[in-house]
Amino acid sequence: RALIGLPGGMSSHFMPSVHKANVHNMTLKVGMGSEADTLGNNTVYVMDSTHFPFYQAELCLQFHNNVTSTYPASYHVLQKILLKEGRICDTHCPENYICNPPPSQDDVNTPVIATV
Repeated sequence: RALIGLPGGMSSHFMPSVHKANVHNMTLKVGMGSEADTLGNNTVYVMDSTHFPFYQAELCLQFHNNVTSTYPASYHVLQKILLKEGRICDTHCPENYICNPPPSQDDVNTPVIATV
């Protein structure tokens, strides 16, 4: 789901900036948690970050393409920029299927040639 977190939620002093940036006239709704997906319905939930604090996901789950879209390099480079600025950090989460999928059958059947 699409959401933004602001201190105070819809009452935040940042909302005028959000409205100004809303050039596609997306519907902004109060987010309370556990809302349905917003894919395809032009809705963004505005969460009150004082009640719903930010919890960072694994780095491999941030700033990547999704199944329906490919994003520009300028989007992908944000991860490195935010890491360098200390705004996100390595979570040290264990490897998982999404970040490190098992090799495909083609990978398993491809011979590896090493030179020593």
